Amino acid sequence: MYKSNLYHIVFIKEGIRLVVSENFIKNITILRTILLDGNGSDKAIKIPIYNNAMKNFKNEIFLYICDLEIEMIIFDKLYKNNDSSSKQCSNLKDALIRCCWYM
Repeated sequence: MYKSNLYHIVFIKEGIRLVVSENFIKNITILRTILLDGNGSDKAIKIPIYNNAMKNFKNEIFLYICDLEIEMIIFDKLYKNNDSSSKQCSNLKDALIRCCWYM
């Protein structure tokens, strides 16, 4: 089952797909500008999801195919772990590398 208003962002150069909420997008200026504010020539594709129980199209997801490199996706605020010695993540590439490192 898919939740409404999720954004599937595909980074075609890296072969990475992220599934994120609007709250995540609000913290990244370039994605917020394109996907939420509707500025720029790029647009997300709205995909309706059929609900078998209700026999209708109830939910929808958004697909955005991004040609940007992931290090160009910069957070509006820095993120870091509670560990004071941990490096702050200022862009998506750093955050993904740190996330995979700790898994």
